[in-house]
Amino acid sequence: MTSVYTVRAASRAEQENWDELSEQNPLGGEFSNSRVFAKVKSQYGWHPRFLIWETDGKPAFAGLVLERRIPLLGKFWYLPTAPALQDAAEVGAGLKALEEYVKTHEPTVFAVSAEPTLPVIPADDPDTVAGRHTLPPSFASLIPEKEALDTIKSRLSVPVTDLKRGRMDAITAVIDLDQTADELLASFDKKCRNMVRRGEREGVEFRELPATQETFDKMWELMHKVGGGRTDLVIRPRAYLESYWRGFADQGRGRFYAAVDKGEISVLAFVVLTGKNATYKDGGSDRALQSAGSANYLHWRIMLEMQKLGATSYNMFGVAPVTAQSDTDHINYSLGRFKLSFSKRRSTLVGRVELIFNEKKYKLWSRVGAGIASRLHARKYKDSQMI
Repeated sequence: MTSVYTVRAASRAEQENWDELSEQNPLGGEFSNSRVFAKVKSQYGWHPRFLIWETDGKPAFAGLVLERRIPLLGKFWYLPTAPALQDAAEVGAGLKALEEYVKTHEPTVFAVSAEPTLPVIPADDPDTVAGRHTLPPSFASLIPEKEALDTIKSRLSVPVTDLKRGRMDAITAVIDLDQTADELLASFDKKCRNMVRRGEREGVEFRELPATQETFDKMWELMHKVGGGRTDLVIRPRAYLESYWRGFADQGRGRFYAAVDKGEISVLAFVVLTGKNATYKDGGSDRALQSAGSANYLHWRIMLEMQKLGATSYNMFGVAPVTAQSDTDHINYSLGRFKLSFSKRRSTLVGRVELIFNEKKYKLWSRVGAGIASRLHARKYKDSQMI
């Protein structure tokens, strides 16, 4: 039976213990639902709000809301992970509760964009991957009340070549860590297993690095050398990234791991552990320094470290859809092939659901306002750039 939820603002005490609450969510913790994420976004034009979903009078989910004030339109809300509940029906009930909360307590909000972290869409379905489904089949039970369909709009948010649109992590590779080391290694594809063993044979050193300015400098350098220095990748500004690195590291949730070849750092990864979920957030590498198998060996060792720290999953983030055959088809193609060598299947998130509270303002926003706001935001904050 689907739960009935209500939504309220988090208390001061709950906000102070937000990360602990978030890690108790049904799907575990997410770095994009954390206080560090909220703090960084607050420096780039977003106002964090903290909401609690309750059922039977007890907290069931803690969800971060990012708010933007749009001139002439009102407030726009973005939920980067919420409501992250256990199945599509529960997500639908959570969205309904959010809709009621906004109508009652936030009359100036004209639209809400929510991106639940619920892997429900089979990525190997070509129709889904191509984006031809405007409403994913798994959303059929989200909003059972017919009248609610007038206010809730949905669109599938798969990654696209245009980086200004869509979630770049909507299709991802997630590795199950809840198995023995031998079982984990056996779950990789054959070439990946061979590369792990080759890296070990060739003496690649696995090393954890402190979160110092020297490490930040090295990560920044290697991020610009990914793929031999590709010029079609988007990278956040250095200050933006360092805010994440420093914030998560200071909490003990963020760690830098390096593959060292012949005394030189050849591959570097920044991993965030929130609850039982580990995420490979940032990485860089230098092809000129890498031995064959360096990157495979590094991630294999990271997974073992995450197991020791209690993680049961390792999210390697964005990969290309199954229809992509080259970097021309999708920017994540080459990087995604490497990630998918650790996981035999893609995991596709449910996509974006939009709750619309003022149809006229929403139409103006979607047709004109969003583009203008995006350009003004980029000009003011310079929070992304091509490399």
